[in-house]
Amino acid sequence: MSKYDTIIEVRKFNPYHGADGRFSTESGAASFTFRPGKSKAHDASVRRAQLKQRAGGRVYQSLDKLKSEARRLYADKQKKKATVTAVENSLKAHPWMDLKQKLAANKNALDKIERDLDQVNSAIAYHEMTKPKNDEDVPLF
Repeated sequence: MSKYDTIIEVRKFNPYHGADGRFSTESGAASFTFRPGKSKAHDASVRRAQLKQRAGGRVYQSLDKLKSEARRLYADKQKKKATVTAVENSLKAHPWMDLKQKLAANKNALDKIERDLDQVNSAIAYHEMTKPKNDEDVPLF
């Protein structure tokens, strides 16, 4: 047996390609060296990449539209929480009633609203973080 008979398995990592080897979407990958505290600019860059990833495609919506959607989702969340609480209280008061399926459906809807709200809030934070400080920062071309 020679010294070259050992097989070493190596996995290629490319931040611009997904697990299936295809080129990733624009918001699907970010490449940077993670060194927390290296500099404020570096930490801000890492934070922007994290927010953009969490926000998904919502990053490309206008800030006004995102804020409007956030208000709507927050109102929906409050209504759904009230519905879940009411169904839970009915179930406690009347355990023989078949409300478990209704409760599960409302909890799933609440989870979806909370995920959507998290995406929208991440997109808003990304917009706030990347907006120009003043008119001089806006390119004229």
